[in-house]
Amino acid sequence: MIEELKADNQPYQEELAFVKKVQSCADIARRDREMAEADTSGRSEEKMEEQKPEKKTSLLRKLDEKKKECAERDAKQQAVKKKRNYEMSL
Repeated sequence: MIEELKADNQPYQEELAFVKKVQSCADIARRDREMAEADTSGRSEEKMEEQKPEKKTSLLRKLDEKKKECAERDAKQQAVKKKRNYEMSL
């Protein structure tokens, strides 16, 4: 029973790890933006403008991948639940 619960919990642990990585990236980006705003030379702002589209598309791509992973995980969990219900009905 414990092993089943651990197996059921595994996707959520993986998702939590991914969310923590995203949060870390967001914190780094926020800190970089704050440092660029503090920079009076203006060069950092130019660099950030060049990097924004790349970062945005990268984050959107990761978000799409995460949505697909979640949908797949949910489909697998539904299949497992159906199988368990079927086995219990026997």
